[in-house]
Amino acid sequence: MTTEQAKISQGRSFSGIWIIPLIALLLGVYMVVHTWLTEGPTITVAFNNASGLAEGKTKIKYRSVDMGVVEEVRLNDEFDGVIATIKLDRQALPLLRDDTRFWVVTAQVGLGNITGLDTLLSGAYIQLAPGTGKKGQRKFVALEKPPLTPSGAPGLRIQLTSERASSVSAGDKVLYKGYQVGRVETMEFSPADRRMRYKVFIDAPYHELVNSAVRFWDVSGISLSAGADGFKVDTASMDTILLGGVTFGVPEGIESGDAVKHDTEFKLFTSYEDTLK
Repeated sequence: MTTEQAKISQGRSFSGIWIIPLIALLLGVYMVVHTWLTEGPTITVAFNNASGLAEGKTKIKYRSVDMGVVEEVRLNDEFDGVIATIKLDRQALPLLRDDTRFWVVTAQVGLGNITGLDTLLSGAYIQLAPGTGKKGQRKFVALEKPPLTPSGAPGLRIQLTSERASSVSAGDKVLYKGYQVGRVETMEFSPADRRMRYKVFIDAPYHELVNSAVRFWDVSGISLSAGADGFKVDTASMDTILLGGVTFGVPEGIESGDAVKHDTEFKLFTSYEDTLK
């Protein structure tokens, strides 16, 4: 064998030694890239307590589709709440905006309706309501209760104020001539102006009925008033007597007003007669 032939033989043997490591390297790079492209985001959601949360079991859902699972539940640094670490599918990434909302769904039974019956068999789950904000986010604070109005629902959100508490509460119906057109979302007492404040949402297209001349009044329960003709009793429907409600309209003799914007404030009157004073 010549010297040149020996060199060629040694070169071929040397190249073969690195084939397996090279394949392993390429395979590793492929797996890393594939994982990076397909793996979903990890987020944290703060809750008041761990009720309904179970590591490795509690699902996150959007439109009844599983979007992820709770990986870990731990106490926060102040020991006054819990932090849930959640692993989501990659398809959930565009849904995570700065106004995305989360809440725990369980079976709820009330006078008005029954919700979350599916959780009796499958267990509690976390509902995801995608946001429309411009900024992405990975840390969230869960809602204590499910929102009464879906995120992004078309309509008008306004505020009602009252100098004293009434029988109106969150979840009550907003009616127009007896037909439900919206709902009371929240109620709270404002120490600053010493008034009750109610956030109300009017669904589209009924929000077009609201203008600057309308008046809102309480139709919950039974109203008793005295006048020159004696006592007058006004009763709402059995539904509003039991559940409460608010209605609105333009009083007789008053022309319709201009369109209103979101968060416009209206006074909540105790009765229709009160709107005429």
